[in-house]
Amino acid sequence: VMEEAATFKLKYVVISVLAFLALIWLLIAIDIVQTGRTQVVTRFGKVVRTNGEGLAFHLPFVERTKSIDTTIRRESADAVVATSNLQQVTVSAAVNYRISREDAIKQYQNFTKKDFVQIIVQPKIQDAIKQVTPAYSAETLVTERPEVAGKIQKVLEESLGQYGITVVDVSIANYAFSPEYTQAVASKSVIEQQIQAAKLNAEKNEQEGNANVIAANKAAEVRRIEAKQNETPPK
Repeated sequence: VMEEAATFKLKYVVISVLAFLALIWLLIAIDIVQTGRTQVVTRFGKVVRTNGEGLAFHLPFVERTKSIDTTIRRESADAVVATSNLQQVTVSAAVNYRISREDAIKQYQNFTKKDFVQIIVQPKIQDAIKQVTPAYSAETLVTERPEVAGKIQKVLEESLGQYGITVVDVSIANYAFSPEYTQAVASKSVIEQQIQAAKLNAEKNEQEGNANVIAANKAAEVRRIEAKQNETPPK
């Protein structure tokens, strides 16, 4: 009887230990992938799958996980370029981009560190600005801003797409022209305003002159009629 009790106790201890270890293993295996992130799972260094947001599992001690941010991110970059009419301008472009779940593996394989923005994104934005901007004059850069942004986006979609980066949209944040050009534009604007004011004054004077001529003609007609009436003898 005592032997049976000891055996039962031993079995109970073993089962309890195994259950405890199984519980620990299960807790380690369960992952919660937050919204806006994708989990990349590797097994002995090789990527085997990705897990989307929600509850996920991996094999403890065999598989490792890496969380990739798939929300829309924003990055800006400046580039100094020359326009088609040889005016120096600093173009500031802002790019919204994201890593899709489908591209999370590619992004993980290409960039295991967090510095991929400095390594790839910012230089590619600068290259795109330098590629597109020289085709425009200083004036058309301003008037055709949406078109310029659209062409920069097309260049970035191709250059960043190979790294698993999806470009959402591009906007031109600012144009900073040289002080000399800015002063020249301001002077030209003042001259155009003066010319416009002179034209308006000339038109006003012309209208007033015409009105005076009409008034003078009417007065002369009145005087002529009155004179004719005075010349008519009474009956």
